[in-house]
Amino acid sequence: MDYVTYAPSGLLTGGYSQELAEAHADCYIEVTVDQRINWIDFCANDARDGVEALPPPAAETVSQLIAKRIVESDGLAAAKRNAIVAGTSPAEMASWPIKLAEAVKYVASNDPPDAPYLTAEAAARNITLAALVAKVQTNGAVLAGLEAQIAGINGKHKDALALLTTVEDVAAYDITAGYPV
Repeated sequence: MDYVTYAPSGLLTGGYSQELAEAHADCYIEVTVDQRINWIDFCANDARDGVEALPPPAAETVSQLIAKRIVESDGLAAAKRNAIVAGTSPAEMASWPIKLAEAVKYVASNDPPDAPYLTAEAAARNITLAALVAKVQTNGAVLAGLEAQIAGINGKHKDALALLTTVEDVAAYDITAGYPV
């Protein structure tokens, strides 16, 4: 005997090719071999004496797909940012704003006490404070420039996605274009 079992809601819970199990006596429907094999595609009818095909899943709406693609775009931008700092420890990255702030203050005053962290690092590296400040400013400008490009490209893609009106256009939109890295 080929049969399926169902829950009170009418959703099918299994497909069987065997003598009716006692535990299934109150929740089964005899079906064809094909219906038993593909039981996941069916549900019990209202009378619970047959099965009917489940409706196809609802297609994503344009706004749902846009939201999904924006999450993908944000993930891609995060991956680009992470690629830039790959191999850099979080502790080192945490020091960058301090170094940059000290560099700016030192350039304005030319007074080493305005840059205690950089003064200590320059001494440990055996280079001048001015040389280290120049390196910090160069690195800061490079990183800021890359971040601005990544943020700008990601924002551009999100703005463009928000203007699209068909599922096909949203699905086809290339969120990878334009990144500097």
